[in-house]
Amino acid sequence: MRKQRIQLPLIGGHNQPGIRMVDDELCVNWIPQRDAGGRRTLVPAPGLALEVSAGPGPSRSNGVEWGGAAYFVSGAKLIKIDASGTVTEAGTLATSQGYCCIAAGFAALAIVDGEYGYKYDGTNLTQIDDVDMPLADFVEWIDKYYIYTQKDTGNFYISAFEDPATIDALDYGNAEARPDNLKRAIEHGGDLLLIGENSAELWHNTGNPLFPWEPYIGAVYPWGTSAPHSAAKLGGWLFILARVENGGHSIIKTAGGQVQKISTPALDLEISALDIESAWGCAYEQNGRGYYRITFPGDGKSYVYEDGEGYWHERRSKDDAIIPLGQVFHGDKHLVGDYNSQKVYELRTDQYSDDGAEITRIRRGPRIEAEGRVIVVHSVEIRLEPGVGLVTGQGSDPLIWIRYTFDGFKWSHELYGSPGKLGEYEHRCVFYKLGAGPMFALEIGASDPVNWTIVDAWADITTGA
Repeated sequence: MRKQRIQLPLIGGHNQPGIRMVDDELCVNWIPQRDAGGRRTLVPAPGLALEVSAGPGPSRSNGVEWGGAAYFVSGAKLIKIDASGTVTEAGTLATSQGYCCIAAGFAALAIVDGEYGYKYDGTNLTQIDDVDMPLADFVEWIDKYYIYTQKDTGNFYISAFEDPATIDALDYGNAEARPDNLKRAIEHGGDLLLIGENSAELWHNTGNPLFPWEPYIGAVYPWGTSAPHSAAKLGGWLFILARVENGGHSIIKTAGGQVQKISTPALDLEISALDIESAWGCAYEQNGRGYYRITFPGDGKSYVYEDGEGYWHERRSKDDAIIPLGQVFHGDKHLVGDYNSQKVYELRTDQYSDDGAEITRIRRGPRIEAEGRVIVVHSVEIRLEPGVGLVTGQGSDPLIWIRYTFDGFKWSHELYGSPGKLGEYEHRCVFYKLGAGPMFALEIGASDPVNWTIVDAWADITTGA
């Protein structure tokens, strides 16, 4: 028998391969990060503070900033939020359900909802009545053209220069490198990336007055997408849930023809059981770190990738009451719409609840073993930011709980500890006499609205025969 103190591998990301006898990790509403000194910690995922209630709801578009204001589509209304937070209904769409897409140019916003196209000039929202307007579910702005992705074809149409409401029937191109329908045309590195069901190809602006867009020779890529709304751009990279060659779906990021798979096999397995076509993506930078978030609204699932460390974590709101859809950085705030309501929230790192509803945070670490020997766990210490309790109310005496297993199947009941009340900086969170078994895995959780920063975890153990 040998007694020792070991550091538990608690800090890490989401990884659920579906096999309990291997690592079955959870990371919910905690973000694995590395500080300047190289130390990894778990920091609380940001909460949501109500910014405004806007329109009839729900949120159904991306958000854009244009002319000093933020714009979303809420139900059948185009919503404008100005710098002071004042909400204006800027116009009415002919539809009230289904995803929309907004593109901002110099002169106007263009909006498509899969049925109709619209132009907003800063004063009036008008339905585009040009007979050559294609049935489009995406619009993009590049080089002063509005690019419309025609539904269920390989075609994309371009508008007249700086006018989304004027389209010529002959001003279209076809993504013809592979025989699949075009799912989305999107600006990428100053060029136009045409993403089909099974392939993607890159086009560039030649300045040809007859039709300016032509494909690069050889710039055809062996991936496409079934989830065109999952595409989002960050730091020169395009993130998307891709349909990869030879089968399967994975999340990738791509730039300049370079492709990196960023989803894990375990995450790919989880995603395969979800409604892939409904996936919605957004990307943003907060506190110097870049994030890509993919949401499956009908399934109530949302996963976030931190682009620096490469870890995934899951985001959940209580009872899936809030499902963020659409995001825009406006007036130094990250604003997000809500798939379930007319509310617009601010995503804040100093907010430890979702509009007053508690956020449950869970981290289940990987299992540890001792080469087939029995592990006796005498104590576990969770090292976390101490003395973070609030002055009054929930969180004035915050509690963290642990569960543990010695076989990977049966979990203990919850044991509760504390990081200390406000100002109790020398408080230690230790749990004693946990038991013994052939392996050991630990799960921690918390829901009080305080700064749950986890530094690490240690265990005093004995290993025997």
